[in-house]
Amino acid sequence: SFKDDVRKNLLEGIARIAKASALVAKAPEPVVTVQLDRFTPALYNSPELAKQTASVFREQLGKANVNVMQPIMGGEDFSRYGMAGVPSFFWFLGTVDPAKYAASLKPGGAALPSMHSDLYAPVAAASIRNGVLSMSLAVLQVLKD
Repeated sequence: SFKDDVRKNLLEGIARIAKASALVAKAPEPVVTVQLDRFTPALYNSPELAKQTASVFREQLGKANVNVMQPIMGGEDFSRYGMAGVPSFFWFLGTVDPAKYAASLKPGGAALPSMHSDLYAPVAAASIRNGVLSMSLAVLQVLKD
């Protein structure tokens, strides 16, 4: 979920469904344990910081190289900084070979492996160069204010 109240509702719904399913099946009521401290909260970019940093990225890296993504359901513990009140901006670097990326966008194209896959193979030199450059730009933008 993207919001804490939705997450709470989902977890309560899982407990209701488990209990109702057991009741329907005439099984003993299950013990449903939810460990509220064991989760990765939704990552939310600070809007003003995201706007400023994306603007610097577009200016320095080129508009064609900066894409706005729709929200995704991946987990990321970086979100805890934002929850603690630290303005945050998380971005994906784009480390895949450009030809493989273009092929993945075509109808029927092979999906790209995730970063946690043994098939993930970033283009090392470009990834390091772009990572250092984008991080430096982001930090300098924050220090400018």
